[in-house]
Amino acid sequence: MKQENNLSYERILDHVKKEKIFPVYLFFGNENYLKDNILNKFKNKLID
Repeated sequence: MKQENNLSYERILDHVKKEKIFPVYLFFGNENYLKDNILNKFKNKLID
């Protein structure tokens, strides 16, 4: 799999939708809402 750096919010959402989830993600930045939203999408996809 090709390595990708600095994935945008939209790219990560696309990964979740396509179930192309990497083993590790590093979330950083000031927008806690975006981080929380992405984490909830991961949880919903992985737990279902």
